[in-house]
Amino acid sequence: MIKIAIINSHPIQYFAPLYKELNTSNEIDITALYLTDLNLKPSIDPGFKQKIQWDVNMLDGYSYKFLGKYQINRPNGFWSLIVPQIWKEIRQSDYDVIWLHGYNFAAYLVAFLAAKSKGIKIFFRGESHLMLKRGFLKKTFHTIFCKIFFRYVDAFLAIGTANKKYYKSLGVSDKDIFLVPYTIDNSRFRIDKDHVQNKIKELKTEIGLSQHPTIIFSSKFMERKRPHDLLEAAKILQEKNYEFNILFVGSGELETTLNELVKKNNLQNIFFKGFVNQSSLPLYYAACDIFVLPSINEPWGLVINEVMSCGLPVVVADGIGAADDLVQDGINGFIFEPLNPHDLAKKLKLLLQNNSLRQEMSKQSSIIMNSWSYFECAEGVHNACRHLGFQEV
Repeated sequence: MIKIAIINSHPIQYFAPLYKELNTSNEIDITALYLTDLNLKPSIDPGFKQKIQWDVNMLDGYSYKFLGKYQINRPNGFWSLIVPQIWKEIRQSDYDVIWLHGYNFAAYLVAFLAAKSKGIKIFFRGESHLMLKRGFLKKTFHTIFCKIFFRYVDAFLAIGTANKKYYKSLGVSDKDIFLVPYTIDNSRFRIDKDHVQNKIKELKTEIGLSQHPTIIFSSKFMERKRPHDLLEAAKILQEKNYEFNILFVGSGELETTLNELVKKNNLQNIFFKGFVNQSSLPLYYAACDIFVLPSINEPWGLVINEVMSCGLPVVVADGIGAADDLVQDGINGFIFEPLNPHDLAKKLKLLLQNNSLRQEMSKQSSIIMNSWSYFECAEGVHNACRHLGFQEV
């Protein structure tokens, strides 16, 4: 049995089901080492700009320990999370592998040093890709640091194609990189729409959606997510007499700006639902027809996994981390030029005027997600373990 300790700043709704799935293996024993209890009780999310509490179980089906202080405020900055207890935990343990999620907190480097001092193998799983924007000085320091740090990592767990290219650009050998894709619990977002037609109808009535196709934006209302680009595209389309709804799910710093844009441009059928928790999201996706994410500087975009599992065509900005693997341009959606509402409007027009195309792309989204799941994650982790000489897997 290979004992793997995964270091996380706090329980994360997307990661917990993966740990549960990995723990079903007879060859791997997973323990999550959490540095805070953030996300287990109501806390202010700086992106949503409100207090939230996730309504899904994040501690079920795997072993875990809380090592750091209990807190409601999110760590912000390298020195905001030190957690010296992690040194003792690793030094006195019998873990075979330490799995690090990044290097952005001091505690992660404490864990790294503790593992190396004891000869424990290191897995690294980060989110970066080459199209993420950094200033010159920050980029230079980042490159130098990573080239040194990565020499001491034993295996890299790439979340996708763009992430793998990033590792290779910093000198990591192809043989040391294993695909452990960024995934969600696909089964939770798969909905048989025929069985929930009444609920979908009720939700549409509650929101006020017309019979026309509905475009959904589901994310934080922040500058790098560019929700205002969708409203600019809506203005272009409505001036050409296209009829549709847009449903904004989420909240954040741009909420007032978005509402002002709707009024200024006299946009019709634009709806703001506010924050919707995890367990309710699948029904909202099922009530919609097209998903849009205009982000810049997006490491991945797990909401794309969610909506594709629910069978939505996706229209996303080029440079989003997930695009290389999940969005096949012209097959299950479209990729448009970031910061270009005219290009976004052009791609949306193709879907709005062609119901058959929407249906075919919906089918293709579901097919793609069938091979982007926890099964592929488990396979990648097992391959990494074999690469390090653990014969049990």
